[in-house]
Amino acid sequence: MTPSNCVKLMTRDRKREVLDSYDDLGGRTYDVRYRQEQEAKYDVILDRIRPLPHELVLDEGCGTGLLLMRLDAYNIGIDFSHKLLVTARQRLKEKPRTHLVQADAEHLPFRHTMFNTLFAVTLIQNLPTIEEAIAEMKRVSRPGSQAAITSLKKAFTLAEFGKALEDSGFRDISLYQNENLKDWFAFATLKID
Repeated sequence: MTPSNCVKLMTRDRKREVLDSYDDLGGRTYDVRYRQEQEAKYDVILDRIRPLPHELVLDEGCGTGLLLMRLDAYNIGIDFSHKLLVTARQRLKEKPRTHLVQADAEHLPFRHTMFNTLFAVTLIQNLPTIEEAIAEMKRVSRPGSQAAITSLKKAFTLAEFGKALEDSGFRDISLYQNENLKDWFAFATLKID
């Protein structure tokens, strides 16, 4: 199945179902179920990309704020799920340079060329239109910014995942796989055309 076929299967109604399932799961249960896997993904990502303290970072699909806890930069985390953000707010209350926004990754509420670094971990397979989400990632990122994007292996092959990113205009893409993790990884530098 190609990425575009996967995209067609994810309807807007299904997007609502995904939101409801994360809200039903809630922050505590989310952490119990996914924390270990997510932390292992963050280890891989932060070995390759480490934002500097003066940079502005966007964590799309920040969930309960686990990645944001590990960053020493100006951070903005977005998530579609109100309940996950409640847990993230509690977790991040001592990090004054971190802000959380309930938002849709396909319609980011930020101005153009704002972020130095972008993380989207285990996000894109939950969206109806990967192209819209990636276009938004590009829109809000500064030229030369770094991006780490992952997707569940069950949603795409590694080749399909890389092609979806390349077709969307990301360049200098480095794909990475780890047999012990459920995601494919892509690291890219954003070049504005």
